[in-house]
Amino acid sequence: MLEASIAISKIKNRKETNEPDYFEFSDACIAGYSDGTHANYSWRLINHVLETKHYFILTYDHTEKLALPRRCFDDQEQLDSFFALLKGKVTKRRLHLKHLPVGITAPDRLEAVDPESADVK
Repeated sequence: MLEASIAISKIKNRKETNEPDYFEFSDACIAGYSDGTHANYSWRLINHVLETKHYFILTYDHTEKLALPRRCFDDQEQLDSFFALLKGKVTKRRLHLKHLPVGITAPDRLEAVDPESADVK
């Protein structure tokens, strides 16, 4: 498990969507928790990662997408830890990172970004 500063990232005001309420990052997977349920996203199934202004769009199992809001990171240290984890778990050619700094807030609704239209190759 990663250090506590990145281990749990909470997202508030997300009741309108099916997006998890918070995420946990470990060496094995990304876990998303919401209303007593959870889903694990294994690093070995992550095919592509695209960083946008508001989200990290993770493609896993070649067909599914997970939109991870940038605002779930409280500070630059957490974001840098996440970048390091991505670089250690996902091959470089599958990472499309811009290394944008913390402080860019995401829209309140997930519908503001369409993960299906994200150009990830």
